[in-house]
Amino acid sequence: MENRTDDTLGENAASSASERAVLKGYFEREKFSPSVVALAVLFVVFFLYQIIGGAAAYIIAGGGITDENLSAHRAVQIFAQLAFLAIPTFIATSLHTGESRLFALQNRRYLALDKLPTAIEILAATLGILSLNFVASYVGDVQLVFMTNVLGLNDVVETLQAQYKAIIEKYALSRSLTEFFIVVLTIALTPAVCEELLFRGYVQRGFSRAMRPINAVIFTGVIFGLYHLNPIQAVPLVIIGIYISYLRYSSGTLLLPMLAHFTMNLFSSVGLWAVMNAEKIGMNDLIAKRIYSDEPDVSSPVAVSTALVSAVIFALLMRLYHSETKRAPL
Repeated sequence: MENRTDDTLGENAASSASERAVLKGYFEREKFSPSVVALAVLFVVFFLYQIIGGAAAYIIAGGGITDENLSAHRAVQIFAQLAFLAIPTFIATSLHTGESRLFALQNRRYLALDKLPTAIEILAATLGILSLNFVASYVGDVQLVFMTNVLGLNDVVETLQAQYKAIIEKYALSRSLTEFFIVVLTIALTPAVCEELLFRGYVQRGFSRAMRPINAVIFTGVIFGLYHLNPIQAVPLVIIGIYISYLRYSSGTLLLPMLAHFTMNLFSSVGLWAVMNAEKIGMNDLIAKRIYSDEPDVSSPVAVSTALVSAVIFALLMRLYHSETKRAPL
């Protein structure tokens, strides 16, 4: 494979000036800072999705999630991500490119949707995020231990865990093959596409035009982790966010982050389904409890060895990945 450069992702502040010469949209004509615009768009989208989308869910599907309104909540969730994450991203992009047709090639090119990753990139990146997920999970347990044992936030952690667990169990409930595909669409595919359009497609693009690549990768990953409003999983989400942002930088295509994000979400969906149907599929109770336990485990040999082995596998996969991209690591 030839040495590729990412002509859709500016690598420093100097590249912004040359880009303005070919970008004819309002934001470019007014010479707004790309990073400031990215943060402003992120704030608007946050309001639309969290406030407007939340209000729509309450009005259409009701306040609590029950078996009776679960389908409505899922439908609203899918609609909200498309309407309040994906579409605003394309609108904001058109204000850079000057292309009024939202899904035109110029807008897709700005978001790096015009390049395909190679098979080896896909293999290494998707397996990489699965191995990194085990490392991030261990780090998440360390975070929980710190919050409970050092900060004394036991009650807060327990309350948040119970709330998140109740919500995810409802969304992940699958009583048939058809419903499982709906679950995958709701909590795996749609978020992977819509969140990546916003964060790695638009926000990271804006950051990368005004700062060094490593800063754009880190800032995008941190914001992605915090954007989920899940304080008890903030550090693991940031780790995953930085990794996906790095895939965007190094591959030059948004499709690879989307595939990696989807793989992680799908893995979680299948894991939840397996735990919730442990008796049907013959899963050992101890294994099910270990997979879906609220109790952090940072000292057992199994937990430590799993994290270490996963880290080694991740490093090997990244070596394979870099041999294919020919892009120097940050």
